[in-house]
Amino acid sequence: MCNRNLGSEDYISIANNCNFIFIENLPNFNEDNSNQQQRFITLIDIIYEKKIPLMITSQVNLESINSSKSLKEPFKRTVSRLYELTSINFN
Repeated sequence: MCNRNLGSEDYISIANNCNFIFIENLPNFNEDNSNQQQRFITLIDIIYEKKIPLMITSQVNLESINSSKSLKEPFKRTVSRLYELTSINFN
């Protein structure tokens, strides 16, 4: 979803039509896919604001996911939100 040229309006539309979101194969982010990382940050911000539970699969644990250098600080907030959104107690 983040590999395509989608923006916040697209993610809001998705969030308005979902009660639960499942993301498969979350990649490690780096300088080569920083555009996708920025889209992912936007997506997670919207999902977080809408309080939509989330399930993610990835090759690595959330605390081990890499970030591009330019997005390292904003991505810390995203990872924190991922923990909250994937929590069993999230509501």
